[in-house]
Amino acid sequence: MFDQINTLLNKIFSNEESVIFSLLIFPLFISFIIFGGILTPFIVSLIFAYLLIGLSKNFFKYGLSDFVSLLFHMSFLFLTGLGFFCLVDTINFSQKTQAFFLEVPIWLKTLEVMLKTWCNQIRN
Repeated sequence: MFDQINTLLNKIFSNEESVIFSLLIFPLFISFIIFGGILTPFIVSLIFAYLLIGLSKNFFKYGLSDFVSLLFHMSFLFLTGLGFFCLVDTINFSQKTQAFFLEVPIWLKTLEVMLKTWCNQIRN
């Protein structure tokens, strides 16, 4: 039984790099579980950046300069983000905007009271 497990482990971990890699994967996986909500935008941006390298290389192949290639690249990212924002967050954004405009008079009233108390303190 132990011989079979040893042969299986020797097949999987044929060199020391794979052992180190497997030891690093476990804490990374646990951190993704714990901090997944925070890390998700960064992971998605890394994936987009990796995938757009091919697009930049195609621009270079067509003879475009570095600046024009970067400009196309950034405009594509901006338009993709803008489209995603328009599709997903429009309802939430309108609710937040409405709540903000309902809170502004309360903030102004608080500011007015605070300024009156400061002025009274300065006079006395």
